[in-house]
Amino acid sequence: MSSVFEKLNRKIEILDYDPAWIDKFEQEKQVIVSGIDDLQVMHFGSTSVKGMPAKPTIDIAVGYKNQAEQSGLVKFLINLGYVHEPRLKEFMPDRDFFWKGTPTKHEFHIHLVSFNGETWNNFKSFKNLLSENPDAAKEYAKLKKSLVKKNDHDITAYVDGKLDLFHQLLEQSKK
Repeated sequence: MSSVFEKLNRKIEILDYDPAWIDKFEQEKQVIVSGIDDLQVMHFGSTSVKGMPAKPTIDIAVGYKNQAEQSGLVKFLINLGYVHEPRLKEFMPDRDFFWKGTPTKHEFHIHLVSFNGETWNNFKSFKNLLSENPDAAKEYAKLKKSLVKKNDHDITAYVDGKLDLFHQLLEQSKK
């Protein structure tokens, strides 16, 4: 079965937490905000959670306030060297997705989403839950490691395998 993620297949590795991930985010954030005043940028995902094992790719949410700003940000991010993957809108219609690095090693993923919209708030809630609830973080880390053992070159299977627990934990974070 073909997937929108298929072209992003590469070796998936889950590494022990690295405090340098926070610094990498801060450095890249400075690059991103350097050209635009009042831009909302958030580090989310496993690399943003102290102690959490993760794929060594920094997930960044960039929030736009309106459609005109969103269109300009797509061009801006491409000019910063990010690769835009518009086909992923088939699976994730709420965002534009970008990556930076090489095809086999992505250093950064940007999710361009509506600031304070549902997706932005879900990213924030999930990050906060994993940061504040060690049991949830351990459960999520254990699942990710087991998925990589079975699917270390299949990003679709890896992402799909996390969805049920992600949604369960996200609901828990909203209570």
